[in-house]
Amino acid sequence: MDFIVVAAPFELTLVEEKHEKIKKLYDSGLSPLDEISEIASQCLKLIANLKFDDYGSVGNKNYICYHELIYSRPIATELFISDPEEFEASWLDFIEKIDSENCSCQLEVLNIDRIIYTAIMSFAICYDIWKNSSRKTPGTHFEILLGSIFSRFFINHNRGKHISLPDGESLSTDICFSNKNEIFVFPAKTTTRERIVQPYAHQRILDSISPGQYRSILLCVSETQRDNKKKKVNDICVPGTIKLYQEHLSKLTGIYYLDPPVRYLSQDILKLVKVGSIGELLKSDLSNIIKLNQVGNE
Repeated sequence: MDFIVVAAPFELTLVEEKHEKIKKLYDSGLSPLDEISEIASQCLKLIANLKFDDYGSVGNKNYICYHELIYSRPIATELFISDPEEFEASWLDFIEKIDSENCSCQLEVLNIDRIIYTAIMSFAICYDIWKNSSRKTPGTHFEILLGSIFSRFFINHNRGKHISLPDGESLSTDICFSNKNEIFVFPAKTTTRERIVQPYAHQRILDSISPGQYRSILLCVSETQRDNKKKKVNDICVPGTIKLYQEHLSKLTGIYYLDPPVRYLSQDILKLVKVGSIGELLKSDLSNIIKLNQVGNE
C-alpha cells in the first residue's frame, strides 16, 4: 500500500513522544489518565487550523473530514469537542464522576460518549493526516484509553492482555479484567470490518474451557467509511454475520460503540445481542452486567 507523506508540524513530535510515554506507563500497569487528557488537548490544538469538509449525514448524524492534502477519517460533529479547554474541563468532570464502588458514572450518556470520542478521534485525525503510515497506532491508543478508564470501574480486578489457559497456553486479547471468580474480556477495535469473527471465536474457546466464567464485551469507535467520490459517509455493517455468529458460534454479552451504526440498533440485532454506546455501558450497563454475573456465579 502506498502512503502519502505530508509534512508534519513540529508539535506532532511531542504527541508521538507523549504517546510512547503513555504506552510505557500503561504496560507497567498504571492508568495514565492525566497524560491521556494532555495528549488529546495537544492534538486538538494541532488540528484547530486545519480545513474540514462536510461529508453529509447518516441517519441524524452529521460528519466532517479534516484535511491537509489528505483526509482524516469521518468525524461525527455531535460527538466531537473541538475546543481544547472545553475538553479538558469535561474530562476532569468525567473522571470525578466515576463511581468506582458501584461501577457506574454519574455523567449523562452523551457527555461520556463525547469525551471518550474526542480523546481518541483527536489523536486519530493527527495520525491520519501527518502519520498515515502508522495505521495501527490509533488502535493501540484506543486500547490504552479504554483500559485506563475501565480500570477505574474494575478496582477489584487485575488488568491484563492475556488469558491463561490450561496446559500453559494463553489467549491474547486487547483488555481483560479478572479476579478469582470472573473474567471480563474487552476486545477493543476502532472498527471491526472483517475482524468481527475474532471476539466470537475467542469467546467460543473460552466457553469450551470454563462455561459461564468469561464474558466478552466488544468495544468500538464506529463503522464509518469515507467515500471521497460522492463526498459522503457510509456505515460498513455486517448484520447477517453478527446474527449468524451470535446464534451459532458464541454469545457476546454486548457490543458497544462511541458512534453506533444505525443498522445495528435495529430490532433484529437487538433481540440477539445488546448494542449500545460506550456511554450507556459506563453509565449503568456495566454495573448491571457485573451484578448479574455475580448472581450467576453464586
